[in-house]
Formats: sequence, C-alpha cells, structure tokens
Amino acid sequence: MPKRHVPIWLKITVGGFAVLFVLSALLGGSPAPANVAHDTTMSPTATSAPPVRYTATGIAGTTVKLTDTGGKQLTVRAAGIELPLEDNCYGTESAQWASNFLTGKEVTAKMLDTPDGTLAVIAFPDGTNFSMAALRYGNAKYVADAFAATYGPALQAAESSAKTEKAGLWGPPCDGQIDAPAQASSTLPPASGAPPTGVAPPNTTVAPPPAPPAAPPTTRTTCRPPQDHHRGKPCENQ
Repeated sequence: MPKRHVPIWLKITVGGFAVLFVLSALLGGSPAPANVAHDTTMSPTATSAPPVRYTATGIAGTTVKLTDTGGKQLTVRAAGIELPLEDNCYGTESAQWASNFLTGKEVTAKMLDTPDGTLAVIAFPDGTNFSMAALRYGNAKYVADAFAATYGPALQAAESSAKTEKAGLWGPPCDGQIDAPAQASSTLPPASGAPPTGVAPPNTTVAPPPAPPAAPPTTRTTCRPPQDHHRGKPCENQ
C-alpha cells in the first residue's frame, strides 16, 4: 500500500501546539495581567486617608466636645489625664487653662471606644498633644488607660517634669493633692499668669503708703478782762 505524505503545514501546526502544551505544564499557568500586578491601591501598605479634623467646642474636666466639618457633634474623653474638679484644689485654674488652650481650636482625634465611653488622643495640626501639654504645665495628673501602651511613657515623662518644677497643682498649697478643698488654692494666680487683684506679683517691692499731710498750726485766743483794757487790747492771739 503506498504511504500517504502528511502535509508540511499540518506537521508545523501540531508541533506548535505540542510546544505550547509543554511550556504551560512547566510554568504552571499564564502570568497575571500587568494592570493588576502594578496597582498600588490594592497594596496593604498603601497610604491611608488623612486624619479627620474637628473643632473643639467645649471642655468640662476631661470631657471634650468635638464638631466635625459637617456639623456632626460627638463627646470624647481626653486620654491619659485626670483634671481636678472645679471645687477641688487647683480646679478653677486647670479648667481655665484647658478652656483657653483648647476651646475653638482645630484638632485631630485618634479615638477608641471603651465601656466607659470614647477615649481620644487629641492633638493640634502641628502635632502638639493636648494631654501632654496639660501634664507638662501641671494642670492634670497622669492616668493609665487603653492608650497607655502607646502614649504612657511620654505622658509620664511630662508629668515628672511638672513635679520636678512644682508647676501648677504640684506646687503649694496643693502639692499634688487634687482632691483637697478648693479653699486651699484661693491664693493661687489664675491660669493666665496674672496675679489676683490686690496681690503683688512675686519679687515685687511694694512701696509704703504715703505719709498723711502735716496738721496745720493751731491758734489760741486769750481775752483779757475788761478792767485791764488800759494795758492792751481786750483780746489777742497767742
């Protein structure tokens, strides 16, 4: 029987498929599309969104009221600190300082929900930490909370500096006892640093009051009896 000749084009086609089959088996599949491999938005290390900014609209103790740019309000507790109550030693001074320092300012807040409410690490756009400033100026005491592992060492260092310098509530008459009666701090200067009315600032010499004006000389009048009028005038000043 005569042999049939296989066309050359058929041999080339079959050979090409064979080569592709072998390569596919060795490489384990086709490569990923280029647009997925270089899409950095799917990477877990992609840059996160910028922090949300708020306006601090009020503070009472460590409770801070924040309002976001859309007008939504929320109440948080400043992390890591305890401020004295206003009827306790240095309470009025701490409250005045906190209000002046925070109210009306733009801040960011890193929040954490806890059974006792929402804790927040409050900071200004330049990075200033509100709780750290309160401790450093002696307006608060450090309290460990859910953020202690992250911020505790820095907050404790700020408190230690205030203790060393006897700043704020660490000085007399409070000496760190924020539960003492408010009467003990009645002579302390307000948080603004101005002395109370009628009290001279430290290291100021108070001038003595002016001396009273000298009394005018007194004049005494003596009258002679009428029968002695020939000896002089009836009356004369002495």
